[in-house]
Amino acid sequence: MKTKMKTLLERKWIRFSLFFLVAVVVGISAYLYNMYTNIASAVDTMNKPIDRKISDKREVEIKFNRKDPISILLVGVDERNGDSGRTDSMIVMTLNPTLKTSKLISIPRDTRADLIKSDGKLHSHDKMNHGYAFGGIEMTINSIENFLNIPIDYYVGVNMEGFRDIVDAVGGIDVNNQYEFELDGVSLAKGDQHLDGTEALMYARMRKEDPRGDFGRQERQREVISKVIDKGTSLKALTNYNNILKALEKNIKTSLTLDDMLGIQKNYKPAVEFMEKIEIEGTGGLIFNGKQDIWYYIVTDETRQELSDQLREHLGLPKAKIKPSSKQSKIDNQKNNQTNNTEADTQGDEETNITPKSNSQKTPQNNSGSNGQNNNGGISTPPVKDTTGQPGDTTTPPPSGGTGTPQTPPDSGTGTPSGGGTDNGGSTGDQTGGGTNNPPGNEATPPPTSGTEGQTNG
Repeated sequence: MKTKMKTLLERKWIRFSLFFLVAVVVGISAYLYNMYTNIASAVDTMNKPIDRKISDKREVEIKFNRKDPISILLVGVDERNGDSGRTDSMIVMTLNPTLKTSKLISIPRDTRADLIKSDGKLHSHDKMNHGYAFGGIEMTINSIENFLNIPIDYYVGVNMEGFRDIVDAVGGIDVNNQYEFELDGVSLAKGDQHLDGTEALMYARMRKEDPRGDFGRQERQREVISKVIDKGTSLKALTNYNNILKALEKNIKTSLTLDDMLGIQKNYKPAVEFMEKIEIEGTGGLIFNGKQDIWYYIVTDETRQELSDQLREHLGLPKAKIKPSSKQSKIDNQKNNQTNNTEADTQGDEETNITPKSNSQKTPQNNSGSNGQNNNGGISTPPVKDTTGQPGDTTTPPPSGGTGTPQTPPDSGTGTPSGGGTDNGGSTGDQTGGGTNNPPGNEATPPPTSGTEGQTNG
């Protein structure tokens, strides 16, 4: 009798266990299916393809199952109501799963470059971050492809104003802040900090208190993005995935489809085992365009060629000669013409108008040769009035030290920026905004903005 009762109890326990297991499996399956459906819907909302299937710089379409090396452009966009927007950060990532390496190269926003239209023709020679205002993500992609002479296979764009929502959705991030600062009403002390969305946005935008300037800011932007990804892909994030998806679909645009994302996750994980960060070497200075002084970051064609060779090799592509900058010949001619000059010519091409209106005395230039000319093509880096509210203060950009030393844009130029000039931590050193400072020729500035795009502190 006892044996029979024991057998019945065991059978009931087995049936209960099986029923419970089935219920759990069904529940998890329903949860995962619902999650997959929501993710698929969110990715479909985020997906904004560009008007091409393959880059002109690729001969064959890439295949994930072949583990072909790929490139992805990551852009942070400062978009506001009534403003066409500008890129706040531009990072090119190349991934090679066979080598198990990836490379990250940040392009300074003030980089002077050829902006290329969708038909491949030159639009203007301007700051790289102005390409988004003129032609959106497609002109940005075309211009970066021309600048580095590599294909851009995919892009991911993040609205920096909405980035705070994404950080809040993952529960904030932890950082070790190296420099105490205050920006747009947000104060951060030095040391370990847990940042909410607003604080993380200011942390990613701060520049003035960082001795490395825009390069330090680029490093923090990469740090914030990587930490958001780490938090967003953790198991803990599953309990809050709906809020994360809502924040993502409102603030991210990408050419990647869900199948692309799954293919990259499956085949390219080894590529992030070793990540190399590359900074673009160049020199910075003010160029007088006939109306005001504009700060630019100048990268020589020789440096562009070196970068191109390195990235093309990582992408498994043969080396190829870059297309020279449309201004390079003018810069070369200017170097030759100024060999015996003691003062800058303020009447010729904009490349030679290098003396700010507020400073009639020529500032000695750093030299890479006997004639005392700066090797960025004669662009001077004179003292610049600081408009941060401290009377009498002046700031001087650091010496160039040759093309191998990155230069930091000043916090303000001597020209009067258009568009309101409020300090918003947006585009660095932009002294354009209302389109009032167009130089002669094909130099250009973005269309009028909402008035918040001017001199920036961050």
